[in-house]
Amino acid sequence: MKDTLTWHPVMRTHTGVIEETNPIMRYKVTDERGRNVAFITNTRASGRPASWQISRVNDDGGIGESVGDYATAEDALAVLRKEFDT
Repeated sequence: MKDTLTWHPVMRTHTGVIEETNPIMRYKVTDERGRNVAFITNTRASGRPASWQISRVNDDGGIGESVGDYATAEDALAVLRKEFDT
């Protein structure tokens, strides 16, 4: 059975005012059982171009090093989905 990954925004950029319309800079990725499997973060949230990276969650709940340099959060999520579909 393949795991289905979903993502949830957990952090937005701001310049003093936090609003729901501010761009998202971090997503939490969970599997179909609701377990955290990774974070996708824009490491250049205030600059251009964007650099989305993946930080996988270890079995013990720790967060691993950020890897990758993806143009969009969707590109990073596609990489994770491919890993989980194999």
